Amino acid sequence: IKVPKGVGAGSSMSGISLSEDAVNVFYQVRLKSTYRWVLWKINDTATEVVIEKLGAPESTYAEFLASLPQDDCRYAVFDYSFVGGDGQVHSKIVFINWAPDVAKVKSKMMYASTKDFLKSNLEGLSLEFQGSDMDEVEESVVGEAVRALKRNY
Repeated sequence: IKVPKGVGAGSSMSGISLSEDAVNVFYQVRLKSTYRWVLWKINDTATEVVIEKLGAPESTYAEFLASLPQDDCRYAVFDYSFVGGDGQVHSKIVFINWAPDVAKVKSKMMYASTKDFLKSNLEGLSLEFQGSDMDEVEESVVGEAVRALKRNY
């Protein structure tokens, strides 16, 4: 996969960079459907965004939600597919900024200050969700937003 030149270079305003693999795996989801979803975290030394978990192509949204930690922040993308009114299968890449209410303030701040830098390296995102509890990112909410996006084309 050819990743656009300069992608992943530099660091966020918080000084946190992206691992090359963290960016490359997004293009594996978007272009090759090698994975259904990706979960990223900021490493333990707070210097780099790294891959934490990957969802197999047949992985479900419920399995994805189960991978989100209850007490810490994460970034994620999910390749959401659905059958439209035209009978065609449509797919949209959804970005989720997961920041549960019980996460530490320092963690929330690091993730918030690095989010736009990460997103700027992920070409082709359709929607973004901010989740602080499961109700905000449950499948019915995400699915309805993706379908509404398709209706607006």
